[in-house]
Amino acid sequence: MTLNKIDVIFRSIVSFVKRHDTAIVIAIAFIAAVLSVINNYNAGTILAYGDAESHINIAKRVVGGLTPGLGQLGGIWLPLHHIMMMPFVINDFMWRSGLGGAIVSAICYVASTFFVYKLAKTLITKPWVAALAVSIYAFNPNVLYMLGTPMSELPLLAFMTGSLFFFVRWMYDDDIRMLILAGTLAFGGMLVRYDAWFLIFIEVIAVVIIGIYKKYSRQKIEGTAIIFALPALLGAILWLLWGLVIFHDPLYFMNSEYSAKSQQQSFLTKGELPTYHNVIQSVQYYSQAVIDNIGIVFAVLAVIGVVVIVVNSKKKELTRTLVLIALLLSPFFFNVLSLYLGISILFIP
Repeated sequence: MTLNKIDVIFRSIVSFVKRHDTAIVIAIAFIAAVLSVINNYNAGTILAYGDAESHINIAKRVVGGLTPGLGQLGGIWLPLHHIMMMPFVINDFMWRSGLGGAIVSAICYVASTFFVYKLAKTLITKPWVAALAVSIYAFNPNVLYMLGTPMSELPLLAFMTGSLFFFVRWMYDDDIRMLILAGTLAFGGMLVRYDAWFLIFIEVIAVVIIGIYKKYSRQKIEGTAIIFALPALLGAILWLLWGLVIFHDPLYFMNSEYSAKSQQQSFLTKGELPTYHNVIQSVQYYSQAVIDNIGIVFAVLAVIGVVVIVVNSKKKELTRTLVLIALLLSPFFFNVLSLYLGISILFIP
């Protein structure tokens, strides 16, 4: 084969990849999801984590058991993740094996990978950098394991990355339809995990800041914020009403003896909650968890990337850049705040 023919083949491959890049990313994510679920099933680790079993059992109790019904959703964990598993766990094998929950997480993994790639392409002009960005997420061993479990992390990531992608599209394109989609996906995230509540809070503030940045009138800023907030905050409103109707306390998820905050009190009384009301410790603990999950190399590159994007931003673009960084780092801020308030705990050796 001549060098000329090799060059033609190479150019054809590059052209094909450029035309079908999104489809290729979805296909690779699908293959990774299938292999990871199979691996977890063969290794018997789908239900290895205690909460995984609890999540799938909640879904099962809604559709079958001595007292089935929506009341079995409870009032601590948000309901949407369990509702998503219900069609699968009707089958006893899918419930007992945990596959009914793993399938939901795997689907959400493919969706989140798609949104991460689309977000990266929106923000990064060089395709190979966008491909690297999505690879860091998609092939993280922790993500690959969690996608094969009935845990709620992957559903959360699917809704959060989707909301972020459409929100950023609105920031850059000023297309109100993108903001409506962002709010709709935020609604889903708000009913999956409480992490999304903090993101939506940041997004609402961001709508106002970007509205001022774009020199909207006061009326347009208010209207735009309402358009986003109505679907996004509906999830919280429904959950508060659920707590009021079922448990006679709209804040049952916070005040109950089964809440995360109540569970940490035993650690606090024994002096084993070092992050409680300690900002430095809270930042250190969560930063260490981040490093343990993504590795020191990518953690350092992330910090450098944030600095570089701020330094290289033009003055008129700085506001939008800072808003973008705040949105992307909202999970970090949320978890540090949770550690500080004693709502959550991290065990760092």
